[in-house]
Amino acid sequence: MKRLLFLLTLIISLVACNDGGSSIAGKWRPVDGDFGPVSEEEKKEIMEKARIEFGKDGKNTSVEADGREESGTYEYNEKDKKLFLASSEGDSSKFDVVSIEKNKLVLKRSGGSITLSKE
Repeated sequence: MKRLLFLLTLIISLVACNDGGSSIAGKWRPVDGDFGPVSEEEKKEIMEKARIEFGKDGKNTSVEADGREESGTYEYNEKDKKLFLASSEGDSSKFDVVSIEKNKLVLKRSGGSITLSKE
């Protein structure tokens, strides 16, 4: 269950101040990931239900697998390929942007990685 919470935090954490990284702006959904010891059922639920939207204004909203909604801000440093996320609840996370394409975003940090597809 802690791994599921980590994954949900990973997805929801995708929030903070934007430096104009409009290439990341849009609605994204998880399509794959290395979440550690998470059951296939939990992974399937995450893939089906979790969503995140990055606004061009540096704000973010997300929906967790359990239907809970979160908001916050994000900052994408295109040069360093880093994504800093801060939720409205005060949590923050940093991710390495492994790759970003028109419709695909791959993020990594210690403990896991996630591949997102643009809707």
